[in-house]
Amino acid sequence: MHLSTRLLIAIAVLGFVASDLLSPSGLPRLYAQGSENSAGANADPGGETPAKKKRKKRVKKKRKKPSKTGKTDPLKQPEGSAPAAAGSAETPGAEGGQAAAKTGTGVHATQEGVDEPYSWHMALLSSFGKTERKQGTVKSGHATYNLQLKALYVVGAMFEVGPEIEFFESSAKQDDVTNKSSAWMASIVMVVNFGNVDSDVYVPFLDLKIGSGQDTDKFGDSTTTSSLTQYGLGLGLHWFVDSNVAFTGRMGYSAGTAKSKTKAGGVTTDGGDPVKSTAIDYLDLGFSLFL
Repeated sequence: MHLSTRLLIAIAVLGFVASDLLSPSGLPRLYAQGSENSAGANADPGGETPAKKKRKKRVKKKRKKPSKTGKTDPLKQPEGSAPAAAGSAETPGAEGGQAAAKTGTGVHATQEGVDEPYSWHMALLSSFGKTERKQGTVKSGHATYNLQLKALYVVGAMFEVGPEIEFFESSAKQDDVTNKSSAWMASIVMVVNFGNVDSDVYVPFLDLKIGSGQDTDKFGDSTTTSSLTQYGLGLGLHWFVDSNVAFTGRMGYSAGTAKSKTKAGGVTTDGGDPVKSTAIDYLDLGFSLFL
């Protein structure tokens, strides 16, 4: 093939390529290829374009932006952070809880603690006293040791009502024979406090009671059993040594009747008509617990 022929073929090929690139369909393809080459040149080694970097910066700014109140949203705390402690300054109910802890109607001013109004009064008292009976012109009596247990319901801090049980023991020796006596008495007690047991340190009181029980006297081979009915009156004082505990002192007097029967040598004898019975509590001492 001659050189001139080759030149003509090359010129024809170049003209075809040029006409294809400069045609309306060829220009967009050429522009797109140039854009990809420029984007590839501006991309960083990690493969992120500038547009992606700008979006990441905007997201970071939104996460770090604090709330208008200067406090973080508890629902948007980062993972691994501890929740707000209950009762902290940011907890809505903290101030209300502290205020509630300081309230209470029963505060003994000179003692520790805050007490709600008391509902129950439990007492344990013991004393030395004397029991005496009179039938006609004949009197008999003996000293007794007395133990009292009470469970009283407190009504309005100045009134109390509830059950009481008492136990009596005594012994006396006459010649070579020992006279032993034991008794129990169950009563309903009503108490009037001349002070407020929820707040006062010293509280005087008056009590009234009515009850019934049984007394057993053993003298040698004979045993006398008596059914007792008594009415009582007492005066006392509570001294609160703690917000719930009081030292209690009391003096009391009881009167009633006793109907007895005696058993000796296998024979039971009726004691006849009821006899008058009295009991004196010289001084009851013990402790009271108010709940």
